[in-house]
Amino acid sequence: MRIAHVNFGGEQTLVTTIRARAKATEAAGLPVDYYLINKNLDNVSEGNCYFVKERVPFGLSRLHPYAHNIFRIGSLPKYVPLDDYDYIVLRYVKLPYAGRGFYKKYGKKIITEHHTLAGEEIRSKPTLIRRIAAALEDYLRPRFLTRTAGIIGVTGEITEYAQKGLKGIPGCVITNGVEVDSIPEYPAAEFDGKKLNLVFASTRFFSWQGLDRLLAGLQQYKGSVSIELVLLGLLENKEKQLIELINDDKSNVDIVCPGYVTGKEKDKAYAKANLAIASLGLFRKRMEEACARKTREYIAGGLPFIYAYYDPDVPEKSDFAMCLSNDESPINIDAVIEFAGRMAEQPELPAVMRTFAREHLDWQVKTRQMVNFVTTGLLNEA
Repeated sequence: MRIAHVNFGGEQTLVTTIRARAKATEAAGLPVDYYLINKNLDNVSEGNCYFVKERVPFGLSRLHPYAHNIFRIGSLPKYVPLDDYDYIVLRYVKLPYAGRGFYKKYGKKIITEHHTLAGEEIRSKPTLIRRIAAALEDYLRPRFLTRTAGIIGVTGEITEYAQKGLKGIPGCVITNGVEVDSIPEYPAAEFDGKKLNLVFASTRFFSWQGLDRLLAGLQQYKGSVSIELVLLGLLENKEKQLIELINDDKSNVDIVCPGYVTGKEKDKAYAKANLAIASLGLFRKRMEEACARKTREYIAGGLPFIYAYYDPDVPEKSDFAMCLSNDESPINIDAVIEFAGRMAEQPELPAVMRTFAREHLDWQVKTRQMVNFVTTGLLNEA
């Protein structure tokens, strides 16, 4: 049996992830090829990994990004030899307007992979075009997915959402993974009880990252422990203004904003940190569950973190993570400091975290789960 895993997109984090998945799959001897399709990529093959340049219809790229999806699904056979594979795991494309013919022809070999609550993500910015697009998404999704062979969601919540309105379509939860061996070991710097170093990384700090909750908590903080917060990502203007205000008014808080960084700069920031921050505002996408790639990096590298959602892979009473409420409330900085103190009392924790990542989060583990679902789970539920 041969399986193709297909993604549209060209951002660097996705390119890195696809390479890591392909490498892990090849090392495990699993029958999966990976395709990444985007207009900014060149046609390159790397073993079982294929980067394919997308040919966008003339003038379409000048329109709203959602317009691009009109042709994406219908054009997929031009980029991937679908007939050469028994099953296609396709990362779900929102608003597949022209997908009817594609799903009618290939649906029985398609397993869609879902990473978000598609309609709710579109609604996260309440503009008129987004409201219309969200309504179309909610209307089209079940009509197309009812023709598919199965559903994979990265959380139970997302899987249930994708299966809504479908009958007899099997589903499976397979969370995001990480290439453990590619992650440097940056165990949390020793917390001396006088200064707490935090790092918060995101390509861009969208509203659902919840940075405003952390900034609100820092505004209210009156403790004696000084706080340094390093923000690795692009900021909105209103957040920049609030950060300037906090830095001017709070002598015990220093917020550093180097922008989006990767490689050695990112590793240096992680190595200096006592704790990392993960998403704090997923309620804004009406989500309670997630499995962010960043948290998998933190675990593999041995860096404890705080987050505000349910992660299927993180034990409920974890030794290395602190789960906060998923709402508008400011982050309690005193509670974060107390958590950092508990982490400092466990010198063996980084090694424990890396072992946990290797056994539960590595891409070899996740790919085996995917292949098992495709080869046996679909048959068992058929």
